[in-house]
Amino acid sequence: MAALNFKIETVSAEPEKREFEMVAEGRYEAIITDSQVKQTKAGNGSYLELTFDILGPTHAGRKMWSRLNIENQSEQAMKIARRQLSIICRAVGLNSEELGDSDELHGVPLEIVVEHRLNKMSNEKRAEIVGYGAAGDVGAAPEPRVAAQPAVASKPVWKK
Repeated sequence: MAALNFKIETVSAEPEKREFEMVAEGRYEAIITDSQVKQTKAGNGSYLELTFDILGPTHAGRKMWSRLNIENQSEQAMKIARRQLSIICRAVGLNSEELGDSDELHGVPLEIVVEHRLNKMSNEKRAEIVGYGAAGDVGAAPEPRVAAQPAVASKPVWKK
């Protein structure tokens, strides 16, 4: 038993509100600290969610997430996810023929590229990971988004 002599009424019971500034665009050293396969909201696919802890040079201790569509109705989404996973594997030094478990990605420094993107649902900007590379050398260009692009109608050459 521990004698505390704590005065309950002297401390507010309201939760502390913390405002986080958005992680600035740039390159950051980070490590993957968690990985989970989750079902999509629609229930027709799954994604690998990776949790990154930023090590620096700024925003140390902040977390960011990346979702890789490992099972999706869109072949393009899965192709992009496989490419990104391959880049991440190489960035953390895994050059073997197979990744057995996502835990093998944990704890090894790599660099992430962060950009601000507009969330079309909420119409708010948010920081997203758009590239990965080995620590000290981000070699991966940002990946294109999977959003469908409308076909551009071209004028016939004879029409001016």
